[in-house]
Amino acid sequence: MAILARTCSLRLLNRAVLPVAKYRMPRWSYQTQAAKQLDRTQTKMIGILLGMRFQSGDDPASFARRRRHAAAKIATEIGRWSGAWRKSVVNWNAHLHRSINHKSWAYKTLQYHGKHWLREQRRIHAVGQWGSVLAGRTRTGAMPGMVHKR
Repeated sequence: MAILARTCSLRLLNRAVLPVAKYRMPRWSYQTQAAKQLDRTQTKMIGILLGMRFQSGDDPASFARRRRHAAAKIATEIGRWSGAWRKSVVNWNAHLHRSINHKSWAYKTLQYHGKHWLREQRRIHAVGQWGSVLAGRTRTGAMPGMVHKR
């Protein structure tokens, strides 16, 4: 019964934390020190969920070490969050640097209309005083000039 409760708790932890982290992770550049800290946090959370108790002859240091080792083993089995971060950064980078092939919309649009048509569409749909040919309707493109506070 206790093993089932721990398994459910671990699944709940991954279901609650991992989606939020995976949403933000591709935006962060992968850093070894931050990955270690993320793994340490995961290990601490799993250690709390294990609900281990002091055994006879345990001092606080040996208990913490025993719990940390058990939690680290489980974290490695279920998958480290830093591994998910590393994988998402690699996948995002591969996505950004993918080649334009004959099946992509960019290739078809450029073949059919050309670069001038795309530039004209951006100019037509530019909105407001901040609209520009480079920024487009959503104003998400790079705009020259000073960065202003909102």
